[in-house]
Amino acid sequence: MSQAFVAMPFSRRFDPVFEAIRAVCDRLGVHALRVDEVVGVGDVYQLIEKEIARSELVVADCTGDPDPRTTNPNVALEVGLARALRKYVVLLTQGVDSLPFDLRTQRALQYENTTDGLSDLRRRLHPVVRVILSRNNGGNGATLALPPAEREPEVPYLFLRTNDRGHEEYRAGRDGREVILVPGGIYYGGSPAKPIHVAAFFIDKYPVTNQDYWRFVEETGHAAPYFWDWDQPGREEEPVVGVSWDDAAAYARWAGKELPRSDEWEKAARGTDGRPFPWGDSEPDSGKAAFRSLFGQGPARPCPVGRATAGASPYGCHDMAGNVWEWLDEWHVPARARALAGGSIASEASSLLASARLWADPDRVDYPAVGFRCVRRLGPAPSDS
Repeated sequence: MSQAFVAMPFSRRFDPVFEAIRAVCDRLGVHALRVDEVVGVGDVYQLIEKEIARSELVVADCTGDPDPRTTNPNVALEVGLARALRKYVVLLTQGVDSLPFDLRTQRALQYENTTDGLSDLRRRLHPVVRVILSRNNGGNGATLALPPAEREPEVPYLFLRTNDRGHEEYRAGRDGREVILVPGGIYYGGSPAKPIHVAAFFIDKYPVTNQDYWRFVEETGHAAPYFWDWDQPGREEEPVVGVSWDDAAAYARWAGKELPRSDEWEKAARGTDGRPFPWGDSEPDSGKAAFRSLFGQGPARPCPVGRATAGASPYGCHDMAGNVWEWLDEWHVPARARALAGGSIASEASSLLASARLWADPDRVDYPAVGFRCVRRLGPAPSDS
């Protein structure tokens, strides 16, 4: 039987919280082991490490005791052990102040220790645990429910407008998202910049949102994201995070699109004139991008897409610097590391450069600031050079 290790304060006031967690685990056929049940002869932390190693996932309530605004140091240590052992960790808290400082940018399920609050916690925790179990058992939903031969016919794109940058915007036929036509031709990309030719393509105006991704999940039966708490007000329009490269590629296939190649993404971000940032050569600020400043300040979680309007690219694409890193269709180390572009809420200004790249494990789903957008390639088209 699978096991979930539950790290939480020993106080009896947390018994109802554990019962809520155990009820979710019981429904999914998982044994919930509470940390204070780990007893025996020997070093207690060796015993805890052994049980975490045996577990499919760790549910960690970081709420302090007796002061819920403080961090529980024992739980923080157990979270560290779990991450060192590459275990999925679900963070719970009664207040964001109780999260360890280095986990403040992580998604956490916030709850109230009341009858209604714990009922709501059970409702939101269930799909998260279910997704983790499916991934650990190889059922990560990377394959579409419909094989390619049975996909729905292509739906034409609908012209919407010519935007204030002079570029055409359309409504994508399958997923209904707004896309921008990037003409084919030369742009100056890379570092140092050099001329690169790219054929015409459509690209999503914004990163894929929680609301967009949920429609895909409902229609295909694909696994929900690792971080799944978007039904709280305002989170529908945040970029979806907690998705692997395969998850992003599956969404793109369902939508009749692809993930962008590095040169496509960079051209859409910086235009043809070799500018370093989407908006030009001035330094980033909060009106242009959601990112971490040199003083460690910045948003604690991804922002609704399109909020940093002054940071739009020459084609009118939003959030191509900051907010979330975006998966690209490019390997760094074959079968081991995929490319990411754009920077995130946790990035410094240098990572917001259109030429900057990060490399990440394509199978990981617990990155709290990695999302994606899609493209649709058109082949040769009128040149913009």
